Amino acid sequence: MGIVQWFSAEQELQDTYYLSVRNGIEDFCIKNCIQIVRAFKTDVNYMDYLENINGLICIGKFSKKRSERIKENI
Repeated sequence: MGIVQWFSAEQELQDTYYLSVRNGIEDFCIKNCIQIVRAFKTDVNYMDYLENINGLICIGKFSKKRSERIKENI
């Protein structure tokens, strides 16, 4: 399962809402033996991390254009 985050890692630490959303998703995945690949939109070549995943969860505010680009690349 891929998780793409709109915030950078540093920004997420300052926003408890997004941090708790990600933690909840990761806790669920761990309890259900689902492997996680995490990427931040601010990472260089973050789309490369998402190759060969079976599903994707996007956390944050993604434009329709960005969502379509992500969808095309997984």
